[in-house]
Amino acid sequence: MPKKTTVLNLAMRKRPARHTGRTSTRLVSRAVMGTALDARERLLSTARKLFYAEGPRAVGIDRVLAESGVAKMSLYRHFGSKDALIVACLEAHERDYWQLWDHNLDPEHSAPAQQIRNAMKFMARRTSDPTYQGCIFLNTAQTFPDKSHPAHQVSVDHKRQLAARLLKLCRAAGAIDPQALGRQLLLLINGTQATAGMLGKETQHAIVGAADALLRNQGIES
Repeated sequence: MPKKTTVLNLAMRKRPARHTGRTSTRLVSRAVMGTALDARERLLSTARKLFYAEGPRAVGIDRVLAESGVAKMSLYRHFGSKDALIVACLEAHERDYWQLWDHNLDPEHSAPAQQIRNAMKFMARRTSDPTYQGCIFLNTAQTFPDKSHPAHQVSVDHKRQLAARLLKLCRAAGAIDPQALGRQLLLLINGTQATAGMLGKETQHAIVGAADALLRNQGIES
């Protein structure tokens, strides 16, 4: 005897899934977004490498596009101009630099005076590395001497941040004249960066002893 179809049976029957297209649209959107982000990162990574190795003036946009495999339209969509790309590269370098700085100074486990010494040792190691090609901020400021150029401004801001960090450490360490000590340490760092790859490892590591002499002169003992 055939079963009677009731309202309850109808309610319990599974309705076929409705394909609205929303899921596939979301997947496509994510894929497009991922591709766009990937293109931006490829451009930035390639430009950072080339600009640091050869200088931003020596490297044309076509070279960046060829080595990154990204279309010119994508470059101008993400950055707008070559100058904006240069600034983005400097900002990325700066983020990486301060992460390295904090890691090497070890502020959680080191007193301010020791952090200053750690900074000098970090500079000695960094500038003795055969792959080191100078401070990108010093290099860029010289490449774009016009003070109104955005790349020059980013470079100067970086050095100002470095000066401010050093001054804060000098004050915390109890220097007699923290401003003078901060300026002297800044000059030591800039000089060590400038002589990288020129006068040998011993010259680069002389920054450590020079900084110790400055600290003692300011009443800060080991």
